Amino acid sequence: MSPSALAQSLRAAGDGLHAAGERQHPTARPTGCRDPRAGPRSLRASALGMLLLAAGMGVAVGLSGCGRHDDRALPDRIIVLGVDGLSWERVDLLLSRNQLPNFKRIIDGGVRAVAQAPYPLDGPGVWATIQTGKLPAKHGVAGMLSQLPNGLRAPMPSVVRRNKSVWQILSAAKVLVATSGLPGTWPAETVNGFVASNGITTTRWFATRECTFSRAPGELDTYPPVLQRELAPLLRDPNGIRREEVTPFFTLKEDEYRMIYDEPLGSVFQHTNPLKEFAITYQADLTHLDIAHYLLKTYRPRVLGTYIELLAALQPVYWIYTYPETFGISPEDARRAGGAVDAGYRFVDAELGRLLAEMTDHSTLIVVGGYGFTTGTRIGSDGTTPVPVPEPSADAALILYGQGIRNGVRLTSAMLTDVTPTLLALTGCATASDMDGRVLQDALTPEFLAVNTPRVIQSHDAQWDQSRRFGRPLDAFESEPGSAAAGAGPGAPPGR
Repeated sequence: MSPSALAQSLRAAGDGLHAAGERQHPTARPTGCRDPRAGPRSLRASALGMLLLAAGMGVAVGLSGCGRHDDRALPDRIIVLGVDGLSWERVDLLLSRNQLPNFKRIIDGGVRAVAQAPYPLDGPGVWATIQTGKLPAKHGVAGMLSQLPNGLRAPMPSVVRRNKSVWQILSAAKVLVATSGLPGTWPAETVNGFVASNGITTTRWFATRECTFSRAPGELDTYPPVLQRELAPLLRDPNGIRREEVTPFFTLKEDEYRMIYDEPLGSVFQHTNPLKEFAITYQADLTHLDIAHYLLKTYRPRVLGTYIELLAALQPVYWIYTYPETFGISPEDARRAGGAVDAGYRFVDAELGRLLAEMTDHSTLIVVGGYGFTTGTRIGSDGTTPVPVPEPSADAALILYGQGIRNGVRLTSAMLTDVTPTLLALTGCATASDMDGRVLQDALTPEFLAVNTPRVIQSHDAQWDQSRRFGRPLDAFESEPGSAAAGAGPGAPPGR
């Protein structure tokens, strides 16, 4: 990278958060919302770390509702794992078969709840709710794809969201944060820390034929922008899944393997090629998780969020093979595909174990499903007879475990809007009265609440300068002559 290009990247990386305040290093301790670990911390001596240290990169920060609390009771690290489609029905069945040891650990030692998801049950809208504490009427995100100002369609971009995310709220409170693969984080926004957005690697939504937006990889995929180069070795080939990785999910014939490696994805909405959907999503999930572990080990963020989409890719197609008698599936088809969904849950459990290994006795884990999944009914073709149908459910799974969390508790009333307020409370920061959610105080220990009473301010969105939201103008989505976006049209390949 040339010196001028490097300087430009670092200037973009250092462009401020929306709140006014002093400029300081992103690992500096917060005032009032302090990282409770003793001793100073600095970026590790990676290439990016040295660049940022040499440039004195910082973000403009300001206090945002963090006041008096006992730092000793706060978690030293909080990990948020999102798992779309996580169904208590399958989790409980597999727990009864002793197949999910890590889920058992956090459920027995923590809090479980059914959290109501807002309609419509689409990923971006639900995840905007989870990450803002607000319902779609406020945050404005709905649908899977968005039409950009240049007329092209792309996976729902972060520019659509009208409110600060919890990552920006924590950043304004000088909490070091990191995210990897969370829905609705592309283009990457300015934070006090690191963002590897959901656009950093090919997902099924970037690959679907309904997506007409085409661009060069790397543009607005990370914050700071120079993080892209450091993470490049961790990006998996979307077509690089190995046959031995497929085996736990399916028993395939040779022509079906060709669907994974040689056939286009087609339409995600119509599940034209569900085997390739599975393969692309599997590779993307591993990329996002590997990046999450890298960020945890290298930069030690206090709060990290990451995401698994595999169940959301598997269940709409293969749920029926899990219940062959209900859906009239032949024994042979059930043998070949009936284990796919449960293999997905075992995959999530294994990755949950990897994240638990990154925690100390003073860390906290939040597992949240964007929505659940179940067998519903609809009226059949005769207009009168109900028939079974696999469908998403508004009953989303929510599990909290670790520092400040009660043991062996089942909550009877929770909503996905409660995730952000509760996360803020666990960091010692205030929630806001304009949020639709509340702090799940029944999930928190009396000892934690005795020294960290949740507080409420009016809003975290006041004086939000959105012109500095990305470190560059929002018209980055406009077509420019000669750009990849300008050359894309209906049916054009995603170019990723």
